[in-house]
Amino acid sequence: MDGAGALRWVDGWAHLAPAQREDVRLFSASDGLALARAQRCGFVITGRVIARGDSADVLLELFDVAGDSILARAPARSAALGETWRGGLAAVSALLPRLIPTAVPDVEASWTSRPPQAVADYLLGESAFRRVRMTEALAAFRRAVQADSSFALAAVRGAQAASWSHRTDEASQLVAIALAHPLSPRDAHFARGLSAYLDRRADSAVKELRRATTLDSSMVVAWAQLGEVFIHLLPSEGPADSLAALAFGAAQRLDSTYEAASFHLVDIAARRGDTGRARAFAARFARTTIDTQLVHEVTLMASCDASGFAGVRAAALSAPLALVNAAKTLAISPVTAACAHQGYSILLQVDTATTDDADGRRFAALAGLVALDAARGHGADVVRTIEQFYARWRSGRSLYLLAAPVLPALADSARAVALADSIAHGPTFAVRPAPMRLWELGVWAAFDKHARLSSVIAKSLGTRAMTGSRLDTLVAVSAGAHAALAAGDTSLAVERFTELIRTHLVKTNKLPWEEAAALGIDRLVLGTVLLARGEPARAIAVLDVLDSAMPVYFPLYQASSLTLRARADDALGASTTATRLRKRLTDVMQSIKGPAAR
Repeated sequence: MDGAGALRWVDGWAHLAPAQREDVRLFSASDGLALARAQRCGFVITGRVIARGDSADVLLELFDVAGDSILARAPARSAALGETWRGGLAAVSALLPRLIPTAVPDVEASWTSRPPQAVADYLLGESAFRRVRMTEALAAFRRAVQADSSFALAAVRGAQAASWSHRTDEASQLVAIALAHPLSPRDAHFARGLSAYLDRRADSAVKELRRATTLDSSMVVAWAQLGEVFIHLLPSEGPADSLAALAFGAAQRLDSTYEAASFHLVDIAARRGDTGRARAFAARFARTTIDTQLVHEVTLMASCDASGFAGVRAAALSAPLALVNAAKTLAISPVTAACAHQGYSILLQVDTATTDDADGRRFAALAGLVALDAARGHGADVVRTIEQFYARWRSGRSLYLLAAPVLPALADSARAVALADSIAHGPTFAVRPAPMRLWELGVWAAFDKHARLSSVIAKSLGTRAMTGSRLDTLVAVSAGAHAALAAGDTSLAVERFTELIRTHLVKTNKLPWEEAAALGIDRLVLGTVLLARGEPARAIAVLDVLDSAMPVYFPLYQASSLTLRARADDALGASTTATRLRKRLTDVMQSIKGPAAR
C-alpha cells in the first residue's frame, strides 16, 4: 500500500503501549482510531489472523477516522499457515477500492497481479534486510526481480542490500532496473538518491534523499540511506558526522526495530561518550546479524571506556580487521581517541602475519597512530613509530611527507625522504613508479616552498592520469591545485580545490584508507585560503567535513581544522561557537598524554 496513489502507510506497531504489544487483544478499534488521529491518518486497518489446523484465515476491517465508522470489511481470505502473507495481500486488495481513487484502477492489483513467488521473495528480502542479513536480503530481492522484471521496489531495495554488501556494480544494475519502471515520486527520489550514492555523487545523493524524506518524513529507509551518504561519501561541505547522527537517529526513532541503523548508532554513541547507549545498540545488533566481522566491530567500539578497549590484545590476534576498523571509527573523538591509539599500538605489536591483508592492516594502523600523534604535536613519538615500523617492514616513511605540513617539527624528516627519492629517481622524480608517492612529494614540495618542483610533479601526474585510474586523476588535480598555490595563483588554486572536492572521483571503499582519496590536506588548505581571503563562512563549511570519522587520515588535520574554524567564528562574531571549538581543541590535545600515560 505504501506509496500507492496518494497513500502513505504508518505501521501502528511502533506506537503501541508495551502492554498492548504483549497482548494485542488489548488494542481495541477505538484505540486504533485515537492512534490514527494522533498520527494524522485518515483511515485505520485492523484485523485478525485465525489459525485453523494447517491453514489460517485473515480478516481485515477499514475504519474512517473522521466518521468513526467501518467503511469496509474484507471477507476472510485463507492461506497455508506458513504463508499467511498471501491471505493478507488478498484481504488488503479487497479494501483498496475504498482507498484508491478510481483514476488509478491498476493499484488494486499491484500486488496480487505479481507472481506470488516474487512477492514472497520481496517480503523475505525485507525481513533479512531488517535483521542486517544482507547476503540473504540481496539473494531474495534478486529472485523477486527475476520473477517479475517490472518489480521496481524490489530492485531498488536489492540495490540497497547490494551496496551494504559492497557489491557496487550489482547495486548499480539493480537501481537502473528500478529507475526504468514507474515509481511513486517519493520512491523515485529515493532511487535517484541511491543511484547518486553508488556513483559517489554525495551532494546529489543528499539532495534526492532529502526530497524523499520531505515527501514522506516517515520513510525509514531514506533516512538510513541519508546517514550512509554522510558516513561513507563526504559531501563537499558540512559536518558530515553530525548530519549522519541526525539521519540515523530519525530512522531509529521512526522504527526502533530497524536494526540496519543500529550499526552506526553504536559508533555515534561511543564517540559521544554514551557508553550505555552504545552497548545497548551493540547488544541488539549482535543478537540480530550473522556477520561476525560487524559484530566484532560494534562489540569493540561499545567496550571503549577510560581504560581502553576491552580484550584488545585478543581482538588483535583473532579479529585484527575489526580492531583497525573500530580504532579508525573512534579516533576522531577526544572521548575515544585513546582507545584508537591503544588499538593501533597493540595491532602493530601482534599482527605479524605475512599476507597482503596483514600488510594493509598494519599500514592503516601505522597511519592512524601517526595521525593521532602528529595532530597533538608528539613529534618524537611519530618518528619513533615510523622508524620502528620501517626497521621491521621496510615501509612507512612516506608518512613524513603527509604529516610534516601539519607538524613542522617533522620537516627535516620529510626533506630526507624527498632527498632519498631524488637520488633514486632523478631530481624531479621522473621515473617514480607510484603516483601516490609522487603526489605526496608534490604536496610536500608545495609546502616546502619549492614551487617549480611542485609544478613539474603536477604536470607529470597529469600526463599519467590520461591513461590511468580515477585515483590517478584525483592526485593529478590535487597536485595541480597545490602547485598553483605555491606559485602564488590563489584564485586558480581555490578553483581547482573546489572542483576537486565537489567531484568524487574514487570508489567508496578507497575513501577510508588511501592517502589522497578523502582529500584531507586539500580541504585543510582550501579552508585556510578561504579564511585568509575573508570568506569565513565558506571556510567553516569546507573544514567541517574534517570532523568525519570515516577516513583514517582525518585525525591528522583535526587540531588545525578546529583552530581555523574558531578563528573563522571569531571573524563572524560567533564567540560562543568559537569558545566551544577551542574547548574541543583543548580536549583533543589532552586526549592522548604521551608514552608515560599509555
